[in-house]
Amino acid sequence: MDISECRNLCPSCMKNAGEEKGICPHCKSSLASENPPHCMAEGSSLNGKYYVGKAVGETSRSITYLGLDLTKNQRVVIKEFYPGENALRQADRYTVAFNDKTVNSDVFYKEKSDFVTRTRNLAFFRRYKGVVAMLDDFDENGTSYRVLEYTQGVLLSEIFQKRGTFFPPDELLMLLESVFIAVNAFNEE
Repeated sequence: MDISECRNLCPSCMKNAGEEKGICPHCKSSLASENPPHCMAEGSSLNGKYYVGKAVGETSRSITYLGLDLTKNQRVVIKEFYPGENALRQADRYTVAFNDKTVNSDVFYKEKSDFVTRTRNLAFFRRYKGVVAMLDDFDENGTSYRVLEYTQGVLLSEIFQKRGTFFPPDELLMLLESVFIAVNAFNEE
């Protein structure tokens, strides 16, 4: 798929919304929404092969976007190093620079190096059930990106709301077993 073919994609689900202008016929989200100004603009292109959609999460060190791998025509998750108050998004809505009012460049680049090291180390845990694979990593726009496989999941809180009751301990342990195994392996590394 070529970037020019993406103009009708819903930034929230990466499915073709056709000529719809209001609500996506697939995920029912607004097609008029935009990412906040400190995030990359929806419709941005990365590394010549990724289309950036909606910002779906943010931590003190990164912003996470839904994306599309244009070479495989599959949804992905794009994690961008963006250390909150220590970073500034430039007017082009791509480039990230350190915020010289809160930090010096050495601290910013050390944080960036730590981000790269941590995410590369986490790639080791792909072999554990429930841990998503890192598909790509690259530097661009003054920052670093990690591309992860996209998996459709369900929040435990959503399951709880549908059930309307607590989980029995044995059922909860079964649901969380793969998480415990991966965290234990991570702690042993």
